[in-house]
Amino acid sequence: MSSKTQIVIVGHSPGKVDADKSMTLKRVKDWMESCNILMYDWYNLVDYHAPDLKLKDATLKPETVQEYNVIISIGNLADDWCKKNDINNYKMPHPSGLNRIWNDKRRANKIIRELKRHIYANYTAI
Repeated sequence: MSSKTQIVIVGHSPGKVDADKSMTLKRVKDWMESCNILMYDWYNLVDYHAPDLKLKDATLKPETVQEYNVIISIGNLADDWCKKNDINNYKMPHPSGLNRIWNDKRRANKIIRELKRHIYANYTAI
């Protein structure tokens, strides 16, 4: 755990697009900024692009994230991994542009408000 953050994001796997061009990473950054969070750590279940990843193939070690105050899982597989490893986490819908949830601005804003409430309830530095 970074000495400067209490928040970690658990993702699926790196995307196939360069990080600086990733709309998924931009959306997560926007979420966190809307919650007034500028520093957070991020770990993926694997370190390679794996669109068909199975839970049994995840290489992330639970102890890597267990000490964080706020653990945010991105999508179903990351949430399943957290549950399997008895890690208390907050599940967010996958931020991909392919996820139609984000097309509904009211629903998207509600999801972000709920994330903000969760962060503020669990992050001691705010």
